[in-house]
Amino acid sequence: MNCIEIIQLRASGVTEADQASAMVREIHQQPWHPCRYDREHPDSWKILRNSVCETDLCLHLHWKSEEHFLKPSTFGLRLARALEEYGIINHSIWQET
Repeated sequence: MNCIEIIQLRASGVTEADQASAMVREIHQQPWHPCRYDREHPDSWKILRNSVCETDLCLHLHWKSEEHFLKPSTFGLRLARALEEYGIINHSIWQET
């Protein structure tokens, strides 16, 4: 089952969006360690910025799993929690049909 975990941030300002983007890029560039993030990590992930509204960021975490994802991952929850200081978060799971 392919799933996408989406974390959207509407930052409180352009400066906050830039800071959040820099933080996420830094995390994205770190190597995965076996015991890090409770041994779960996405198969791939992307960081996107809205082309019209500069304060909107979106993270797409791509997961391949045998099970249905019914709730956000621990990794996704940690990212969302770290981004909360920059603005409003919307966190959802989407499954391929």
